[in-house]
Amino acid sequence: MSRRRRPRCDGITELGLRCRLPATEGDTQCKGGHVVTSADLARPHVVTPSVHNAGVTTRGDVVLPPGAGYRPDGSPDVFNEGQVDRLFASEGEMTPRRLARQEKLREVLNNAYAATTRGGYNRNVRAFVAFCKEENRIPLPASPDTVREWALDLALHQDEHTHKHYQPGTIAQMLASVSRWHESHDLPDPVSGPLLSMIKRGYANTHGRNPRRAEPILREAWARLIDTTYAAPVHSRRNLAILLLMTNPDAPLGPRPLERFSSWDQLTWPESDDEPAVLVLPYANKVKRIEIARHADPLLDTVRALWELYEWSGRAGPVFAGPEGQITYSNISLIAKEHCERLGDGLQVPDGRLPDELRRRLVETEVRRSDAQVRNGCLLSCEWQGGNRRGEMGPLTWADLDSLPEDERVTRMVVQRSKKDQEGRGHVRLIHPQRDGRLDLRTNLALWRKRVTALLGRPPLPTEPVFFRLDRAANHSEGLSGLSGNAVNDIVKAAVAAAGIQGRYSSHSLRAGFATQAFRSGYTILEVGDHVDWRDSRTPKIYQRDSVRLGSRNATRDPADVEAEEKEGVIAAVLRRVAEHLETDGDDRDDNDGLVDLVGKIVDDELALRPH
Repeated sequence: MSRRRRPRCDGITELGLRCRLPATEGDTQCKGGHVVTSADLARPHVVTPSVHNAGVTTRGDVVLPPGAGYRPDGSPDVFNEGQVDRLFASEGEMTPRRLARQEKLREVLNNAYAATTRGGYNRNVRAFVAFCKEENRIPLPASPDTVREWALDLALHQDEHTHKHYQPGTIAQMLASVSRWHESHDLPDPVSGPLLSMIKRGYANTHGRNPRRAEPILREAWARLIDTTYAAPVHSRRNLAILLLMTNPDAPLGPRPLERFSSWDQLTWPESDDEPAVLVLPYANKVKRIEIARHADPLLDTVRALWELYEWSGRAGPVFAGPEGQITYSNISLIAKEHCERLGDGLQVPDGRLPDELRRRLVETEVRRSDAQVRNGCLLSCEWQGGNRRGEMGPLTWADLDSLPEDERVTRMVVQRSKKDQEGRGHVRLIHPQRDGRLDLRTNLALWRKRVTALLGRPPLPTEPVFFRLDRAANHSEGLSGLSGNAVNDIVKAAVAAAGIQGRYSSHSLRAGFATQAFRSGYTILEVGDHVDWRDSRTPKIYQRDSVRLGSRNATRDPADVEAEEKEGVIAAVLRRVAEHLETDGDDRDDNDGLVDLVGKIVDDELALRPH
């Protein structure tokens, strides 16, 4: 409710603030030296319950009702959500039907902007209100002078760790938030005027207009990310090598012999796939040489498991490392016991007479990927091939991913809303299959769906998010919540660090890498832009430049060299296909005419496939 309070001076100070010093009817000026008129003393001043605008809520002809512009807790109401309550409160009793309409209106208004957009606007306006409170200025309605002062204050900002200033786009976004706050409450926009435009232009020219962009992740690096994400950690590789050595069919090793295997110098690697590796174990009075044969099944190949452990440990000892160096025989016995208990069947090791099927089941208890690994690998596959923004991954539901009716191998992805599509018109992206199963989206989605079914105890619902949060124990919340944009960014950065890729990379590197790779493969601006949903005509030029910079083309090359390389490529392809033909069809080796015809047909095919 409005109420009158003790008359105060309403003059304007040198800083553009309203003077709030007390004044009485008999005074001709306040203590600050400002002239007090009878009109100033007779003007009613509105007091609101908000701590931010309790001093004054009048400016010229603008008079705000109590609490306007703020929520009951005192935080800024940027999108004027309080109008919903005021609208229905003014119409009488709240019946269940009207209450349902009120909730529906609130839901519709909340969906007018993406959650990330609303959060960013709210943070920016809170920063503006804090500045006004510190400087004793009025935040709503704000004067153009106040906004200009805030813009200059933002220009002085410098990070205490990196010593970097705000990017010009960041300041423009913060000013736009204040503009939105005023427009939502039908107030004049203070973010205007030639002086503020010159401030923004001058700041951009001073600090640079182009922010540091994340480097693109091309196909080869993308495959490394997925391999690293799916890879087992070092301790899992250690345990796998221990289990395979303890169940080696030719020479099973017990915990004490394995304790003596402490240096990689004790192992001689085979020179070919047919030769065994030789392990030398020292005993009290002798040295024992043990041959470790290769196995046709990669999962049961002990030599391969040792080599992977050797590479992942940096080719340095100890072999079976623990927190304090080489683990002891008791630790090795405990590892074997725990895995046998997981498998059941009363199995005990070492035992070289185990059938391959039982050995496979035993080692699978160690090499099984975690739920987080499967989720992250599927996310990396989906984000790169879809060219998605990080904010589009969390809202993605199972209903948004289905097969194309014309070709079941093609995945149809529907992005319901994005950064450039606040209206929710939607965008369709088609993701084609990959010959490599590690990279194929349908394969990864099927594996992740199987894990989700096991986690939930039921198949996932079409409206549930595909990529949801998991804690360290692989537990999910009661109501599945999709990953935030920051969580997606952290997953990509962790995968980049684990893969040992140096440079400035973020989640946007996957989207940039897809576009760059597409341009390098010869796709046009319209084709790439339609897939990734570009709205700005200037954006493709960035990735076209990257495709030239990262590509193999050289503008200074002699055309004769290019033609020679094309001929060499055709000859190599012809020889390869002729060799394949001779291997598969040996009866025609004496048919010279047929072979000549075959070579001619292959040459024609290769030339037709190559660009002219």
